[in-house]
Amino acid sequence: MPQGGKALSVLSRSFRALCRPPGEEEFLRSEQGAELVEFALAFMILMNLIFGIISFCLALFSAEMVAHCAQQGARYAVARGGDHSTPCSSTVVYDCVASSSDVQNYIYTVEAGPMSKSSTTVTTTWPGTTPDCNSACIECSPTNSRGCYVEVLVSYTFQLPIPLMEKITPTFSSTSYQVIQ
Repeated sequence: MPQGGKALSVLSRSFRALCRPPGEEEFLRSEQGAELVEFALAFMILMNLIFGIISFCLALFSAEMVAHCAQQGARYAVARGGDHSTPCSSTVVYDCVASSSDVQNYIYTVEAGPMSKSSTTVTTTWPGTTPDCNSACIECSPTNSRGCYVEVLVSYTFQLPIPLMEKITPTFSSTSYQVIQ
């Protein structure tokens, strides 16, 4: 490198040193505040992990609630089979015939807990067959008479409480079959 080039580089370095505020070089080499930045990054990762675990637990709870609601809805329909003559007027009346809407109202008012009605569907059917359908099914008349099946299907669309993941909506469903007693 020619002698003039060396002088130019020394001059540019001294000019840069003159333009810097006092103490900037020590500040740039200092590690003060590094712990705060590292803590902030680790804290964000930890919070995402904790909220992910909470969301997963809420999803498991919702799946369990759906299964419980289907079982309890079928139990409600079994206890109110076709042997009774009056329709159900409320969810606490026992000697009445349950309809599909009665089972749905029972699940919404008594069993659903934190599940919202807008995200939950309840379908109750009486297939009109008996449990001993190995080769030929015995038809029941009426379909909700003693010894026949009742089938309750509960579906729930779970909303993930995680920002930017609202579009992920798993649907949990459970079906319960019981014999009317």
